[in-house]
Amino acid sequence: MPRVAASKKTVVADIPEASEVSSVVEEVKPEVAFKGLTKADMAKLLLQMMGADAVAELASAKKTTKKSSVKKEDKPEKEKKEKKAGSQPKGKVPKQLLKPRAWVEFTLAHALENGWEEFIIHQSKKDKETGEVAEEEIVMPASELNDDGCYVYEGTIGSAKYPAGRQMIQKEAMSLSKQRWAPKTKTGTHEELYDEFEAQYEEPVDDEEETKSSKSESSSKVVKRMTIAEKEAEQARKKAEKEAEKEEKKAAKEAEKAEKKAAKDAEKALKAAEKSTTPKKATSSAKTPIPAAAAKAVLAAKMAEAKAAKSVASSKASVAEEPEAEEEKPKVVAPPKKPLVKKDTWSCEDDGQLHPWTFGGKKYLRMFSGEIYEAGPDGGCGDWAGMWDAKKGKIDDSAPEPEYDDE
Repeated sequence: MPRVAASKKTVVADIPEASEVSSVVEEVKPEVAFKGLTKADMAKLLLQMMGADAVAELASAKKTTKKSSVKKEDKPEKEKKEKKAGSQPKGKVPKQLLKPRAWVEFTLAHALENGWEEFIIHQSKKDKETGEVAEEEIVMPASELNDDGCYVYEGTIGSAKYPAGRQMIQKEAMSLSKQRWAPKTKTGTHEELYDEFEAQYEEPVDDEEETKSSKSESSSKVVKRMTIAEKEAEQARKKAEKEAEKEEKKAAKEAEKAEKKAAKDAEKALKAAEKSTTPKKATSSAKTPIPAAAAKAVLAAKMAEAKAAKSVASSKASVAEEPEAEEEKPKVVAPPKKPLVKKDTWSCEDDGQLHPWTFGGKKYLRMFSGEIYEAGPDGGCGDWAGMWDAKKGKIDDSAPEPEYDDE
């Protein structure tokens, strides 16, 4: 095997010029000179040519560059792996806090639905100047119902910030839940509420645990113990409360609507009565209607009196006609002149309601179809007067009074 003799010391003066190196390379072909050399032989050859110090420096520089590149590439991946393995994923509640958090949510929902008692919020504050920690106890008032049927803090209704009152929030419900029942110390004022919470609470199962439990033969399940009677009673109670609340709100709205409508009708009738008292305003307010519903209520009460009056009037008329028929036989009576019939220019809307009307200096209430009633002192509906006879231009008091259905 050919060997190349070289000095161990690297001297600048011994480095050949470019022309000499190129002439040597041209003379010795690489594939012939280094053919059959192993890696160990190549290392020895390089050591002899460059010197031990230069090879050591080159190796250390190569290792440093390789380590720095490996650190830069591998460090983020290692940090990510360690962070994922050792910390809780963001936004996920730890398993040991699921039940306490559910108890707080149950307390808040129960308080907003059924109200709450007075409770205390314990909190600590650190003085920035002295560094002392001071314990504070804030007494929160009990609840009361506002006009909308919601439970709010007592004394907060009508405030500038909360006109309808301030409701409880989840942060305050945490203190209330501790007061009602603390599972660790097993102390509190409402153990029955915690028992109700535990009866309906179901432990959530993670996707990984659910997969493992489905694959394993002996899978553990959370059993919620409750009799069918208790379950049905609870569902029926909640349903009845919701239905009762809906019916109550609906009845309140209908009553308010009926009150507003009655007030408007009474106001209209009062205005019509005031206008009908003065003759000048009577003609101008001829189109002011009186609701037919109000007139029908009065007419229904006077139905019996009107029918009795009609029967008496018809009997008197029959008695009065008999002597007139006897007297007409001997007397010669000239044919009566046809009275001058004035054209009826009065009109109103065909809305089925009574409108103020003046005839012969007397005030009446007249409908579009011709029904006429006497106007009362207060402008309301009085006794039956008759039907308007357009051909004769007068009131036909013999016409029967129409019957109305009570509303």
